[in-house]
Amino acid sequence: DRRSFSYYKAIPVIEKFPTKIESVDQLKHLPGIGKSLTDHIQEIVTTGKLSKLEHFETDEKVRTISLFGEVWGIGPATALKLYEKGHRTLEDLKNEDSLTHAQRLGLKYFDDIRTRIPRHEVQEMEQLLQRVGEEVLPGADIVCGGSYRRGKPTCGDLDIVVTHPDGQSHKG
Repeated sequence: DRRSFSYYKAIPVIEKFPTKIESVDQLKHLPGIGKSLTDHIQEIVTTGKLSKLEHFETDEKVRTISLFGEVWGIGPATALKLYEKGHRTLEDLKNEDSLTHAQRLGLKYFDDIRTRIPRHEVQEMEQLLQRVGEEVLPGADIVCGGSYRRGKPTCGDLDIVVTHPDGQSHKG
């Protein structure tokens, strides 16, 4: 339903908040954070949990839709449709004809995609990209951003920022 999608969209916004949330006032300006969600966040900040969600930990529908939503290319609407078709496991999805090529790849590489990348590997990739970038476009500055830039020990993906001081290289 609409409320579920609102929460689904708000979760990444909250997860990426740069500091510990100690008051809902910190979040009011963020997109997708309405009155209902603000009340729920207040309960979490105050008690450390949300009583309304405790049953979701054991609810098959919620767990299954959440699992399907972790597959690259499958959003909440598709996850719900797959559940309604009777699918309950990732193994079930392997024979689903309606999956797109991208979703099939997401399913095939599900475990690989979820595996976090150690910081030292990201550093090695950044150095390789810098060397190749210099060959392709001399003077290019290539750096890894995201969780790597923030000093995290592992990264979920590789965020790459490419710039060039000439101000022209981006023009085709």
